Amino acid sequence: MKSMFLDRRVRFNVTAFYNTYENQQISVGRIIDNQTVVAILNAQEATLMGLEADFIFVFGNGWSVAGSYGYVHGEYDEFTVVDVEFGPPPQLEETVVVRDISDTKVIRGSPYTYSIGITKQFNFDRGDSLIATLGWSFRGRRYDDLEAPAHSYQPKYGLADARFVWTMANGRTAVSLWANNLFDREYSLSRGGGPDTIIQRQYWSQGRRFGVELTHNFAN
Repeated sequence: MKSMFLDRRVRFNVTAFYNTYENQQISVGRIIDNQTVVAILNAQEATLMGLEADFIFVFGNGWSVAGSYGYVHGEYDEFTVVDVEFGPPPQLEETVVVRDISDTKVIRGSPYTYSIGITKQFNFDRGDSLIATLGWSFRGRRYDDLEAPAHSYQPKYGLADARFVWTMANGRTAVSLWANNLFDREYSLSRGGGPDTIIQRQYWSQGRRFGVELTHNFAN
C-alpha cells in the first residue's frame, strides 16, 4: 500500500511479503569435527516472510519527521548437509554423516529494524538555507554462523547520526557537516569462532566519525 494524506504532507507506505526458496545457496561458517570452516551450502527449501513500512510527515515552518520499520522471519523447511569426518590416526577412517540442520536459525540480518529522523529547514532572507537532520537507527540481534554459537552473536544496538547542510544563495554551492555513530557504539559487522568460547574472527564497524563536505554544481 502506498498512500498520501493531508494535502500530500503525509506519506505512508507498507509492504508485506512471503517468499519461498528452493536450492538456496548460502556461504556460512560452520563447526565440523570441532573445527571452524566456511562452506557454501545448499538449503533445499526455505521460507521468508516479513513487513516493511515507512512514513514521512511534513509539518509547518520547515519541520518534518520520517521513519521506517522492518520485520523479517525466516525458516529452513528442509535443510540437510553431507559432512565427511575422519577418525583418529593412524587409521583416519572416513565416515559420511548426513545432518538435518533445518531447525537452525536463519542468519544474515536482524529480525527487526527501525529508524526515525527529524529535519528542520531554515530559509534566510539573503537566499541561503540550512537543513539540520538528527537520526536514530536500530538493529535487532544477529547471528553470523549457521549453527549460531554464542560467539557469533551480535546483540541489538542503536546508532545516532546528525547532518547539517548549508546551501548558499547561488543555489549551487553547499557545505555539509556530518557525524555518524555519535555515541561511539561498538558493534561488529561479522563475527564467528570455534567450538569453544574463543572468538576467532571479528570485523569491527567504524566508530564515531565526523566530516565536512563541499559540493558545487557547475551546470548552468
